[in-house]
Amino acid sequence: MRNRSDLCYKWVMPVKFKLKEYCEGGVYHIYNRGIDGREVFVTGEDYEMWINLMQRYLGEWQEKQDPRFKGERPYILRHKKEMNLSGQVRVLAYCLMPDHFHLVIRQEVKNGITQLMRRLMTNYVMYFNRKYKRSGMLFENVYRAVLLPDDDLAVWMTKYVHTNPAVKTVKRFGLVETSNAFSPEYYLYSSYQNFLGERHNDWVDSEWVGERLKKLAMKFGQEVGYREFVEDNQNWKMPEMRKYLLE
Repeated sequence: MRNRSDLCYKWVMPVKFKLKEYCEGGVYHIYNRGIDGREVFVTGEDYEMWINLMQRYLGEWQEKQDPRFKGERPYILRHKKEMNLSGQVRVLAYCLMPDHFHLVIRQEVKNGITQLMRRLMTNYVMYFNRKYKRSGMLFENVYRAVLLPDDDLAVWMTKYVHTNPAVKTVKRFGLVETSNAFSPEYYLYSSYQNFLGERHNDWVDSEWVGERLKKLAMKFGQEVGYREFVEDNQNWKMPEMRKYLLE
């Protein structure tokens, strides 16, 4: 079986981890953080704005008519439809943290990620600067992206992304250790609840991940659900992934 990179259109860019390969069917880990380490999500409203933007650009297109009017002008509807990327880009996982974000994205068409990230980041920065009465850059230049070479690594990457908020603290009392870990299930600003059936976004492709998790588990002679895969760090400890993490 050929590696994903064999199927890519190469685009020369001199900076490491900026998107250099456009692959139809390629899966990418995408990351960016606030400039100078600043917070890019300050309130719950900020997180929801980013998620709503993903819904706008990736959700199945529906022509909604405002009941107060007979209908929107045709050119506005046409523009909204043209900006929608449903079916061109699929989100496999996401996590928004106060000063950075992670996305795992499957690209169905050559320029899908470029179009999505340009729309997401431009609109979010405009919203953020207007709300907080600031100007200029919010994120560290261009987002960083790395092509994941196979499906197994893509599944592992969703585990990494979903456990990003789970900060674990260990306290030692003599010979006794106690630990306090925050379950990712309770974090509101990631796609993990979609995998647990507690939230339903048509643009989060949990089925793609679930099918490939079955194949990954078969290699270990096991059957495992997604929650066990993510939260059990004894039997499902992640392999070496340093060069794909981007942080």
